[in-house]
Amino acid sequence: HDMRERDLSELKEVRHRSSSHPLVYTSGFPCQPYSRQGKRLGEGDDRHLVWHVLLTIADLLPDLAILENVPDLATDLRFRSLFNELLDVLTQIGNNMYFVDWKILNSQDYGVPACRQRLYIVIVKKEKLVRTWFWPEVQPRVSLSSILISRAPSERRSLESLTFTALRNVSSGYQKIAAKYQANDKSWLHENWVIDCGPSEKFGVHCTLDYFPTITKSHAASLWIVAESDFARPQELLAAQGFLQSDLPVPISTLKPSTVKSMAGNAFTVNVFEQLFRGLLPAIGIRCR
Repeated sequence: HDMRERDLSELKEVRHRSSSHPLVYTSGFPCQPYSRQGKRLGEGDDRHLVWHVLLTIADLLPDLAILENVPDLATDLRFRSLFNELLDVLTQIGNNMYFVDWKILNSQDYGVPACRQRLYIVIVKKEKLVRTWFWPEVQPRVSLSSILISRAPSERRSLESLTFTALRNVSSGYQKIAAKYQANDKSWLHENWVIDCGPSEKFGVHCTLDYFPTITKSHAASLWIVAESDFARPQELLAAQGFLQSDLPVPISTLKPSTVKSMAGNAFTVNVFEQLFRGLLPAIGIRCR
C-alpha cells in the first residue's frame, strides 16, 4: 500500500493495548530520490517518503527502529542539509526520547558474497537501553561458490543466445578480465567472475571476482557468471541477500523469476539485519536465541 495514504489509527490502538510489549519498526524507504541510478531529485521526487517514515515513528513511538537507504543520502553534498534535518527530527521526537546513530555497512562484510553498501540509521528509546550497544564487527568474507547452484553442461548458455546489449557487455567484460592475466592464461574462464550485462554502452561494464556486484531491481537479471556460462539464477540472487529456500514459506521455483529478481534487488540483506538485531535487542532487554 501507499504509506502516504495509510491510516495509523489501528496500529496506534494495538500499540496502546500492548504497550508493555516491545515494538520494532524497520523501513527501507525508496532510494531513487538519492541514488546514482535515479534522478537524484531529493525532495523533488514523488518517491521521497522519508517524512512519512518519521511520522510513523513519531506516532507509534517504537522501542527500536532501523532505517535503510543508499549511502548517498548521507554522503552526497546535495543531500547534506536534508540528512542533517532528518537526524535532527529523529532526535527531537518525544522530547529527545531517542538515541540516534548511523553507519554505512557493506553486506559483503556480514556473510554474503555480494557487495551492497547501505546506510543504516538506528533509533533506540533511551529509557529502554539496559546495556551499551555497538555496531556489529566485520566478518570474514565468503566465496560466491558457497551459494552457486551447479549446472549441467546442457544448462550453460551459448553466447549466441544473448541479446545484442548483453553480448556486447559480456564480450567487453571478457576483454577487461583477460587483460588482468598473462596473454595465454585462460584460467579466468573457470573462475567466478561476474559481469553486469545491464549497463548501456555509455556506462561500460562492471566486473567482480567471487562476489556479486550490488543487486538492484533493474540489473538483477543481467549478472553473467563466467565460470558457469550462465546468468545468476533467482535462488542465487536471494541467497546473496541472505534468503535461503529453507527460510521461505513457498518454493522459489513456484515464483516468476522476474518477481524473485525484483524482490532480491529491493530487499534488506538478512545477514546485516541479523547482526544488528543481535546487538540491539539485548541492549533493550530482549533475549536473542
